[in-house]
Amino acid sequence: MNKKQLENSIWGFILGDCWGVPYEFKYPKQIEFKEFDEYGTWGQPSGTWSDDTSMMLALIDSYSDGKFDVNKHKKNLWNFYRGWYTIDGLFDIGNGTRASIRSNFTYDTSNELGNGGLLRCWLAGAVKSENFEKLLKLTHSTHPLSLQCFTFFGLLYELYADTSGDDWKTLYPKDEFDKWIKKFNRLSEKSGTAVNCLKIIVDSLYSGYTLKEVIEQGGDTDSNAAMYGALYYLREDFPDEYKKRIRDWEYLEKMINGFLGKLSE
Repeated sequence: MNKKQLENSIWGFILGDCWGVPYEFKYPKQIEFKEFDEYGTWGQPSGTWSDDTSMMLALIDSYSDGKFDVNKHKKNLWNFYRGWYTIDGLFDIGNGTRASIRSNFTYDTSNELGNGGLLRCWLAGAVKSENFEKLLKLTHSTHPLSLQCFTFFGLLYELYADTSGDDWKTLYPKDEFDKWIKKFNRLSEKSGTAVNCLKIIVDSLYSGYTLKEVIEQGGDTDSNAAMYGALYYLREDFPDEYKKRIRDWEYLEKMINGFLGKLSE
């Protein structure tokens, strides 16, 4: 994966988040999708990103000296809870993440299998951060189930970045993934869990879905679409016209470019 792919992937994550925000928690039959829709579930203007993007920004803002600084990230998460890394302030946050921050990261995260850990730490996995498990444990479980989610996503991400066409399908263990998913049937059907999010993006990528079609499945639409966008734009140039319709895009561009610049130092 080259730096341009990673840049496109980060923007794809943000786009999926923005597109999904108006439809979060809705059932498929309630969704009439349009690009950069407004208001909806959270009453937010078009192009608004959620806590998913905010937490990613809190993560990349902790990168220095070739790694993500766990203590700096703790401070950044506290600041995020106070409204930093947002547009108009915090309007959504996962229960596990809230409890962890408010406890000053003493909250027992061993049972936190929500998708917030996947959303906050996917980028740390993408660049193979040495502090990955410490970063994850701040708000979510490092239980084998949680780490297996990252393993399946990380492999998919790497293969999709490094292959062309459908070559990734011959290398990705879809049969093994499906057998694994069946073991956790309840979690795989429960919106907002890491297992459900992973199932949706793997199945959607195999089906060749667009971001629109991922969102139209309903549920945790911003999170599912954010993770799918991160994959989808590994192979696509991110459209400048989309970037400029995202709220506060210049701030986002500055944050992303700062992070990418540090990767090459």
